[in-house]
Amino acid sequence: VEIKNEETPPVIVGELNQLFTDTSIYTPEDQKAVNNGGAVEIKLTVEKQDAPPEAAKIEAVKKADETVALYLDLTLTKTVTYTNGRETSVEIPEVGTLIETIIPLPMEMQGNGSYTVYRVHNGVAESLPQDKGSEYYKVSSDKTSISVFANRYSVYAIAWSDKAETPPTPPTPPTPPTPSRPTGGGGGSAVRTYTITVEKSEHGKVTANRTNAASGTTVTLTVTPEIGRAHV
Repeated sequence: VEIKNEETPPVIVGELNQLFTDTSIYTPEDQKAVNNGGAVEIKLTVEKQDAPPEAAKIEAVKKADETVALYLDLTLTKTVTYTNGRETSVEIPEVGTLIETIIPLPMEMQGNGSYTVYRVHNGVAESLPQDKGSEYYKVSSDKTSISVFANRYSVYAIAWSDKAETPPTPPTPPTPPTPSRPTGGGGGSAVRTYTITVEKSEHGKVTANRTNAASGTTVTLTVTPEIGRAHV
């Protein structure tokens, strides 16, 4: 890795050697140059930029509550050196496998609520998903560094927000209906009632204080004798 200036974070890149197994990058012609005593180097160059031309596109797609605090130009280059001293260099804008790039965050960016990684590639600004995806990024548990897993190289930006990322709230399940209880009693079972019937009597009348009653209910009977008679 080549760090271009003192303001650029000391970025760490992993497993660039695996690109030598990709014949679209490390070609048979490159292998021939090595066999003849030459050399092939694949290098990532990182440069912090204050106001790159791509900044306007990133500002247009970032969230309103975010602050873009770090722009980095990531350039992947292959240099072939021949035995006669001649060198040829070519930029590699895209590779066929994910390469991890660990970006230490400057002190003033550490410990914020959330972070988003943006990129402008081939003129298109986009955000990378966090934790999973075809390309993605991860924030360290102590929020002091960000690991970018990507296969495209161009201008990247890191934005931060005070708001912590929260998972979406799952919908509240509907409340099941309360089962209706039978009228006339508890316990979930119907209470049997009985009709109160008073037979017609001679020399007076008998009345009840209820026309219906459940088992165990007190029923009061009132006996009213005819005039001139008394009940015993």
